[in-house]
Amino acid sequence: MRRVLAAGMMMTAVLWTASAAGQTPSTPQASTASTVKSWYIGANTGAAVVENFSAVVGAEGGKRFWKNLDLVGEIAWVQDGVSRRQLDKVDTLARSIADSQHGTASSDMRVPTLYGGLGGRWVLEQSGKFRPYFLVTIGAAKVNLKPTIGLNGTDVTSSAATYGVTLGQDVIGKYNHFATEGGIGVLMSFGEWYADGGARLLSISSDQRTNIARIVIGGGYTF
Repeated sequence: MRRVLAAGMMMTAVLWTASAAGQTPSTPQASTASTVKSWYIGANTGAAVVENFSAVVGAEGGKRFWKNLDLVGEIAWVQDGVSRRQLDKVDTLARSIADSQHGTASSDMRVPTLYGGLGGRWVLEQSGKFRPYFLVTIGAAKVNLKPTIGLNGTDVTSSAATYGVTLGQDVIGKYNHFATEGGIGVLMSFGEWYADGGARLLSISSDQRTNIARIVIGGGYTF
């Protein structure tokens, strides 16, 4: 997770430095027009990581509310938000079944996650063509716990109860949890279009907090 956040911060720093380096006394002053005229809508993709790297796609839209502040709504889908503790729980159950049957255990877990949130984005509009921003949203995450338990090479997840093992809410099922997200990034305007790159951290409150780091690459349209 630290590697993903570090990469996002480095990308932001590089873009910011590049914009500063490109501004010399002989160059005309960069436009100070707002990135967002009134509304904006965009999409993004990238990589997400908790324990494993996975794909992520998202969409967001918003309205310029006051000065450099945009009101923002976003939706993001993470292919796999599984944590090490969740993998360990399924592994423990698989080993319990294997021990009782004197067999060989295998296990895995996937946690597709859908997040929706509302919040704000502050854009540093006076920084030139590359315009850094800070974003915070609050909302809910729907997580889908999808374990796989194997016995001697056969998937016995659906029949775990016959081996005396109950799969509880900590390892299987769909649940909604309170979640927040914060991030930094850089916008680059191309007329009414813009490009967006940065890093975000989605924090989900369940039995134990799960933090999903992701790198964002995308763009959108302002109107």
